[in-house]
Amino acid sequence: MAPCSNTKCQQQPEPPFIYQKPPSSSNTKESFDNLNNIHQSSPIITEDDTESPEPPLQPVSPEEDIIFQLHPQRWFVLASYCLLSLVCGSNWLCFPAVSNILREYYQISILSINMLSIVFGICLVLFSIPFALLLNKYGLAVVMQTSAFLNLTGALIKYFGDDADHGYWFLLCGNTFHALSVAGFLFLPGDIASTWFGEHEAGKATSLCVAFDALGTGVGFLLATTIVQGNEDPYIVQGSIKQFLLSQLIPSVAVFLFVLLFVRRRPPHPPNFKELAIRRDEMFRKHVQLQYLLDIEQVLDRKGNVSEPVHVRRLPCIKQHRILMSSLFKLIKNTDFQLIFHMQGIVASIEGLYEILLNEMLIDIFPGSERAIGILGFVSVILGFTTNILVGALIDKTGHYRRVSFIVFFLTTILASLWYIAIEYIHNFLAISIILSLLMSISTSYYTIAFAHGAQVADNVSASAIGVMLVLTSQIYDTMSSFVATEILSSFGSSYVNGLAITLCVVATMLSFFVGNGDNKRTEVAAPAHV
Repeated sequence: MAPCSNTKCQQQPEPPFIYQKPPSSSNTKESFDNLNNIHQSSPIITEDDTESPEPPLQPVSPEEDIIFQLHPQRWFVLASYCLLSLVCGSNWLCFPAVSNILREYYQISILSINMLSIVFGICLVLFSIPFALLLNKYGLAVVMQTSAFLNLTGALIKYFGDDADHGYWFLLCGNTFHALSVAGFLFLPGDIASTWFGEHEAGKATSLCVAFDALGTGVGFLLATTIVQGNEDPYIVQGSIKQFLLSQLIPSVAVFLFVLLFVRRRPPHPPNFKELAIRRDEMFRKHVQLQYLLDIEQVLDRKGNVSEPVHVRRLPCIKQHRILMSSLFKLIKNTDFQLIFHMQGIVASIEGLYEILLNEMLIDIFPGSERAIGILGFVSVILGFTTNILVGALIDKTGHYRRVSFIVFFLTTILASLWYIAIEYIHNFLAISIILSLLMSISTSYYTIAFAHGAQVADNVSASAIGVMLVLTSQIYDTMSSFVATEILSSFGSSYVNGLAITLCVVATMLSFFVGNGDNKRTEVAAPAHV
């Protein structure tokens, strides 16, 4: 938001460009109608970079003592994201949670069941960049409303998936729409934090977004294992599946309406230095482009003819997709960011290994425990929800991204080793539950660190590009590991899957030694502005 005009600052920053609409002239419309013809055919209008140089954009220094105001609607935008993530995310892992029941009812393989979740990773890899381009061109509101509509469409299609003969294809098609919806919003936490929140709130906002991403999968786990019932009577199974699909449809309608009502593109004033710099740059380009059009008007008479030769400097047309692609290339070349997105990819792989295959790994050891396994998955996600918020507050306060990352992966490695021992030798459900809950909650807390740490190590890069890179990498890792782990489980057993998870944890711990911490720049924040 804009710097507070009624608060005294120790050092007044140079205000951003503010241009007023120029007075209209009688030949303005006619001049603009002939603009394309002049630009393409007139030999007297040439490009001369030495003529009429524009003033350079004044940099925004983080050292300036500027006080920003925050808009109250930021909490409604954050709530919209959290609710959409909660409802749509509940479709991600709900079916693998009851894989043994669905395999028997639909007469399909375990890979077919897991495809209902793997399709999310495939769509995220294919469609994250197109949605990022949509975000850069049309803004946050259009992207979130599109995602909410896709989520609602998926829920409507899935509602007809209770038939034993052809219902699976309705489930797969509906989950594909849910996956497209997730591809539209999963990379948005960093953009929401930088566009709507002050720098002291960015970590907390990001952690809430990431926490609700995880909470959605936990809710889906719990609802599926609670509502879907295994029974020898197929009509009872069909009725429970229908009830479960209805429980996903009703919230999808409510969230779609909520997003339409409360999400806006951005606040009226920038809340932090990064957003202020972006808006000053936009204003500068509009100012120069307007001047270019006015210069052309000066050489036109009332009949649209050129009256005298003039040298006009043309403003290069900078497309939004070029800005995004330039940011992506910068991130690829950034060594610290490469380490961060590889570590997040490993976390996504570990999460996918345990959540997708949890029911299959435990149901043979504890037959008839589908509901208990679902509650276990839900509890582990709830603990992850809490640790994400705590980690977000911790890195906001300390800025020790590298140190916290190492602690997270070191503890994850220890817990993955304990899980291997418990599931292979102890066979105690309580011990397995405690270890898995701690393992999932601690490992998934790195999602919050990755978004915040990535913004610190990457300078002059859009938040949407950071989110896209992190989401793409994590889903590539998750999709590949899900395929590999499913085949390993079918061919060799759960011990080899657990060995793969431990290896990934060790690699991530080693990578955390080499990543840089980045700079952590702070600003003061004033009281909220009135709506």
